[in-house]
Amino acid sequence: MPSTDPMNASPGAPIRLCGPAEIAAAVPVLLGYHPDGDTMVMVCLNRHGDALRLGPLAGIPLPGQPLAAPGEIVAGYLPPLRALIGTSSADAVLLIVYTTAPGGYAELALTLADVLHGTATEVLDVLHVTSGSVGSYHCPDQGVVAVGGAGPVAAAAAMIGRSVLPSRRDIAHAIDPDHTGHPLPGGQLTDATADATRLCRTDPDALAARAEQLYTDLLHRADHGGTLPDDHAADLLAALAASPTVRDHIAALAVRDAATDRAPAATAALTGLAGRTPHPHAAPICTVLAMTAYRTGDGTLANVALDRALTSDPDYPLAHLLGYAITQALPPAMLDQVTASP
Repeated sequence: MPSTDPMNASPGAPIRLCGPAEIAAAVPVLLGYHPDGDTMVMVCLNRHGDALRLGPLAGIPLPGQPLAAPGEIVAGYLPPLRALIGTSSADAVLLIVYTTAPGGYAELALTLADVLHGTATEVLDVLHVTSGSVGSYHCPDQGVVAVGGAGPVAAAAAMIGRSVLPSRRDIAHAIDPDHTGHPLPGGQLTDATADATRLCRTDPDALAARAEQLYTDLLHRADHGGTLPDDHAADLLAALAASPTVRDHIAALAVRDAATDRAPAATAALTGLAGRTPHPHAAPICTVLAMTAYRTGDGTLANVALDRALTSDPDYPLAHLLGYAITQALPPAMLDQVTASP
């Protein structure tokens, strides 16, 4: 799924990457996790004079081997990849397969490259990364070289609050109370939901004001390494669930913060709150988190949060709407207009 280059989110001197080995090393930093299992990453590239600038990335989980019908598999990958190429105006792409068995994915990777070539997109190379070494499916006779260091890219990402987790699974665990070990008491959330539902009917403006106050406090505490007390966290979650208007207001505040230097605090605060939310109540907070993450360019966290939202409530409309926007690779900045007050 799309994950935007965090280098675009922070001003500063350009970081130059020389050759496929250094690009392959930078990919985990840009995705936010080390590709685990068998994963293909498409890196979009834009020409600027004689140089190529990294654009958005898309991580694609690969099916297990042996592959029955590579052509059919490629056909399933094409719609979101073409959408990402189009919206990013990519001049070229680089395909990188992360796997322990590169030979089994050669036909699939080269078939995808041929199809993308047919859509007027230049495929610079098709690489495979195995055990810290990178080689080329296009030029297998060149052998393999060690994956380069990602030091400058990692340092720049850390400056804007990005970290690299061992796997995509770790991102999912961070927003799952079964793994964080800090679920809110169910009874407390039940009581808060009853109060919020009543206030939504009698004084919706008061509910909105209370939710905004709690969101502000949530970010302030996250800035200092803290969290909301259980009763306040339950009140905020209940307000998001009781009123779509309140949820949309808090989402607008979070998206606004995600476009500023408050982005790391907003993402961390909402991630922490989602990680305390019991599964039946997860759809609203995880959708707000997904919107915030996508606005920062973190497509991986956005997709993981949406997965949990739709697991909690398969029919949650806002999650489906955002999922469609991500699948179509709509620019994250479009959320500014979508959430703006009329």
